[in-house]
Amino acid sequence: MNRCLIFIRGIVNTLLGVLVMVAVGGCGVSSQPPPKMGVENWRVNGVGGPLELRSLPPANDVVTEWNEWIDSETVVKARVYKVELSGSSNQENFKVEVRRSNTPLGWADWTFAFFSYTDPSNGTYEFVWRRLGRHNADFLKLGDKSVEVWVTPLNDVVTNTLLLLIEAFEGLEPTSPGVFAEPGRRAE
Repeated sequence: MNRCLIFIRGIVNTLLGVLVMVAVGGCGVSSQPPPKMGVENWRVNGVGGPLELRSLPPANDVVTEWNEWIDSETVVKARVYKVELSGSSNQENFKVEVRRSNTPLGWADWTFAFFSYTDPSNGTYEFVWRRLGRHNADFLKLGDKSVEVWVTPLNDVVTNTLLLLIEAFEGLEPTSPGVFAEPGRRAE
């Protein structure tokens, strides 16, 4: 009888071990699926508050205007700039990088696409797009048709460069559910 119990216990332990391995193996950091193009619902919403949309100011004024916008009120809302981009000749330095980072769920790959865009009357802007996983970002290469893009300023502390984080790109499925609302900084 003891041999029988030992045998059954061995089978149970083996099955539990297999189940644990399957569970742990399936819990790794996942990747977002490739983004869909041609979607009608490409605009993002405010998360935790309404979304206010303004036109992107000239490149040299983005930081000043962004700070004035936040300092002018106490309201909690998502603040986003919109801009029309067009012309492949206005887009330069297009590059895609996959960076690996450690997250609470383990190591994950992120795809980043960077490019410069020169507006003849407003100056040169630096854009960045990101998505969890390894992705081809050629859909961000501009053609002759203009596209509406929604962005938020992001200071790259490594290069001390102002980047415009692409929150929404016309026709492209959003990478996130929306832009987080934040309170304004005006003293009451």
